[in-house]
Amino acid sequence: MWRNYIKIAFRNIWKAKQVTFVNVVGLSVAIAAAMLLCMTVYREFSFDNFHEKGDRIFSVYKDIRYPDKADVIRNMPHPMGPAMKAELPGVKEAVRFFSNSVAVRVNGVQHTVSGTFTEPSFMQIFSFPLVKGAAQLDLTDIVLSERTAENLFGAEDAVGKQLEIKIGEQWKPLTVTGVLQNAPENSTVEFAALVRLENHIAYPQNNGNWFNINLDTFVELEPGTDPRTVERASKAMLEKYYGEDIERQKKGGAKAGPLGEYQLLGLVPMKDVHFSPNSNLGGEETPGADVALHRGFPAVHRQHQFR
Repeated sequence: MWRNYIKIAFRNIWKAKQVTFVNVVGLSVAIAAAMLLCMTVYREFSFDNFHEKGDRIFSVYKDIRYPDKADVIRNMPHPMGPAMKAELPGVKEAVRFFSNSVAVRVNGVQHTVSGTFTEPSFMQIFSFPLVKGAAQLDLTDIVLSERTAENLFGAEDAVGKQLEIKIGEQWKPLTVTGVLQNAPENSTVEFAALVRLENHIAYPQNNGNWFNINLDTFVELEPGTDPRTVERASKAMLEKYYGEDIERQKKGGAKAGPLGEYQLLGLVPMKDVHFSPNSNLGGEETPGADVALHRGFPAVHRQHQFR
């Protein structure tokens, strides 16, 4: 019986070859498109799921109130990370960083790499496995990704080797202390070479400046800490450092938020950074955001201006 059914099916297909061809091609394209869509969705939702402390890592942004709206600032000033760690209960660690193309010289040959100016907590908070050497980042150290180590030193072991990095108009010698595994493709945080933030030429003038916003800032919370508790506690901290700024907001007619705040820090969970419009590393930028803290001060520097 089944043999007859199969014969009949093949006869019908043969009689309508053109229609069959169109149907088969259409079905194949539809299946391929569906599979591609599923793979894309899976990849997008897999971003940053490899961090061991992922449920306790948060990107920091700031809400600021104006008379007609609330705006978001995604970059933070230099003092923000250390102040959060020192003054906000539940904040275990903080890390500040930004990436910039830098000139590197190895054995007299000059290269250009993406240097991430940061601090040792970068390797404590994020899970980028150490391949060789030590996760050490002193002022005279540099930590490379596997790809960068290979590009600069070829098949040689990069650990212990010296290179020079151009800071302003001068070359500073640094020692490679470690090599980290390349950042996965589904990582919003990327790096090629880690260098201490203090090595940047503009660090001295920015270190104590609360009104120059130019760094991505992440925090690691203590286990069991509710991020909303940290956000609420930031109101008092911001009033301490931005008191005059907040008074200008009030006089300008700004409307207070639900907690009576005019400025408040917000935390984006690591798993949401890739999609969040409140993170500098993901989402779409809101026009006008990150331009100025208020309407009384000059426009503050954005990240690319610091570079």
